[in-house]
Amino acid sequence: MPKRYARTISAASIETGLVPFDLYATDRNDRLVLFCRAGFELTEHHKKLLQGTNRVFYISSDDMDSYYDYTFERIDRIITNFSISSDEKAKIIHGIGKRVISLLLNDPRSGEAIKHSKSFVQSHTDLILNSTSAASCLFAISSTDTYTFSHGINVATFCLLLGEKLLGKDREKLFLLGLGGLLHDIGLTLIDSELVNRKGPLTNSEYEAVQAHPMLGCELVRKHGLPEEVQLIVRGHHERFDGGGYPDGLKGEEIHPFARIAAAAEIYDAITSDRNYGKMKKSIPALIEMSTDINWFAPDVFEALLQIVIRNEELIDKFSRSGLVARPLKNVKRDKDIVSSE
Repeated sequence: MPKRYARTISAASIETGLVPFDLYATDRNDRLVLFCRAGFELTEHHKKLLQGTNRVFYISSDDMDSYYDYTFERIDRIITNFSISSDEKAKIIHGIGKRVISLLLNDPRSGEAIKHSKSFVQSHTDLILNSTSAASCLFAISSTDTYTFSHGINVATFCLLLGEKLLGKDREKLFLLGLGGLLHDIGLTLIDSELVNRKGPLTNSEYEAVQAHPMLGCELVRKHGLPEEVQLIVRGHHERFDGGGYPDGLKGEEIHPFARIAAAAEIYDAITSDRNYGKMKKSIPALIEMSTDINWFAPDVFEALLQIVIRNEELIDKFSRSGLVARPLKNVKRDKDIVSSE
C-alpha cells in the first residue's frame, strides 16, 4: 500500500480498459484495500464492482500525474457525465490546469503546451457553462494552492464568468476569452525569474524589463498561431480604461473588449491572492481597493464583477450608494449564481 493518499476520486471518472495507476477501495469494514494494480484491464464487470464501493476510490499521491494525464484524454466525457459531481469535475479540471501551467512554465515555446492549453480551456468553458457551482469549487481548490499555479486558472475562470454575463453563452467567444486569460502572463516566463519573484522593490530598469512581458507574451502566442483575440488579451491585460496602462497606453474603446475583461479579472484575483508583494484581501475590501482606481476599468466590466462577487442585493445597493463607485449600477442583475463572498 502506498504511504500516502492524495484524495478520493469519483469512480465515474474511470472507464473500462487499461488503468495506468493503482486503485484502492474500502471493504465492508471501511478498510482500504487494493482494488487493482497499474496495467490492469478494467472490464464492465469490474467497473460495476468499483461503482459499488460508495462510488469512490483512492489513489496514491505518487500517481496523480498519471491520473491527470488519464483524465485529460477523457475530459470531454467527464465534463458531460452527470454521475460525477461538480466538485469532482472542478478537482479534475484544476489538476489538469496545474499540469498545463507547469508545461508552460517549463517550456512556453512548446507547441505541445499550447495544444494542451487549448484543450484545457475548451473543457473549462464547458464546465462553467454547464454547472452553476463549478466556479465556486474551482476557487475553493485554488485558495489552497500556490499563486503561480492558481493565478492563470483563476483568471481564466473569472474571464469566463465575466464573459458569460457580458457576451452571453457564445462558446467560441468564451473559449478565446478563457484561453487569453490562462495565457495572459505567459510573457513572464521569458523574463528572469529572479526579477519576477523578487519580494523587494525593483529598480526602474528592472521594472521596465518586467513590464515588457505583455509584448513578449503577445509575440509568443502570435508565433504559435493563436487567434488575434488571444494576442490582444495577452498584450492588453495591463492597459487601463483611463489610458494609464501599458504597454501601449490605450484608452477606453481602443482596448479590445476581451482585454478589458482580462484586466479586471487579473487585478481582482491578484488582490484576493497571497503574492510575493502583498497579502490577500477578502472580496469586499478587494472591490473597495479596485474602486479607488475605478477609472482603470470599463464600467460594464466592473459592474459585472460586482454581480459575480457580491452575494446579495442589499450589499450591492449599499456598495453603490457608498460613493465608492463613480456611476449608478443600473445594469446590475441580482443573480444567485455567486462565486465568492465575505
